[in-house]
Amino acid sequence: MEQDDIKSENDSVAEIGIYELIGYATAVKRYQKMSLERKEFFKSLYQMASPFITGVDYDEGHMFVLGRRTESIALQIIDEKRLYDARLGKERRKTEMFERAMSYLDEMEREVIRIRYQAKKDETTITLAEFYRLVARSEKKLIKNLTNESQKRLNEMRKTLLQESSLNKAPIKVCREKIRITEPYNERSTPKSVEA
Repeated sequence: MEQDDIKSENDSVAEIGIYELIGYATAVKRYQKMSLERKEFFKSLYQMASPFITGVDYDEGHMFVLGRRTESIALQIIDEKRLYDARLGKERRKTEMFERAMSYLDEMEREVIRIRYQAKKDETTITLAEFYRLVARSEKKLIKNLTNESQKRLNEMRKTLLQESSLNKAPIKVCREKIRITEPYNERSTPKSVEA
């Protein structure tokens, strides 16, 4: 049986719902907050990194010192920085996708979405019923736009991986937005069943 170069569990991105819409809409504030706190967070990593930890044994009534390897502390700091920057990058991408999706809405639709999801002060002159009707219509458009943006991003990632994998001929497995290059199929590496 011949294997395809691309295996896909789902050829398209699942439609984004209200819950995901809230995540994209609030990503702007999370990104801004994380950007401002980044330098302070990195400083705090070094303040907490002590080569020694002092402990107290209350039962015995004495203090003791535990040593920590400097290398493990350094690696822990590097990992924390990498994780923080990865989360920051994810929030930045969500913010960019949200802003691109918002650009397809008209001014009043953008205004009601910002009021509803980003705590913008309501300065509109429309009635409450009109506001909710406009929010519902805007949410549908925004969800459709975000789904399209996600699909574009997934297609770009597939294209990039196809180009990279064509160099080493490894098959690619695409699972939603997580894409990984798998090892080439090898019959000898699969486990044999034991007959009883």
